[in-house]
Amino acid sequence: MDFLNDRNSYLVSYQLKPPALRMKQAISRTFRPLFAQPGQRWAEPSLSSLKKQMRKAYADPTLCRRKGAQGRSDMKKQSWRHAGQAMKQAVEYVIRNKKRKF
Repeated sequence: MDFLNDRNSYLVSYQLKPPALRMKQAISRTFRPLFAQPGQRWAEPSLSSLKKQMRKAYADPTLCRRKGAQGRSDMKKQSWRHAGQAMKQAVEYVIRNKKRKF
């Protein structure tokens, strides 16, 4: 979540869990095996947290507009180049740390 934060989004709490059967069924057969790998975790949202955030958004349309405007401003700073650099750093980090384990 390098672009979502409390200033531009209504964040919902979650727990990392194995992919639920209902999620596997909701995904195209072509891609379903991607969600059935050992050790994978899925961000399972907290329904109480979601309800709380939805009520907060409904109760304060001005805050919604402010968060929307902030999100738009934040996203203007994003680019393919920025995303590519972040991916390169993540891959290099994984490679460096894998070498240490051997």
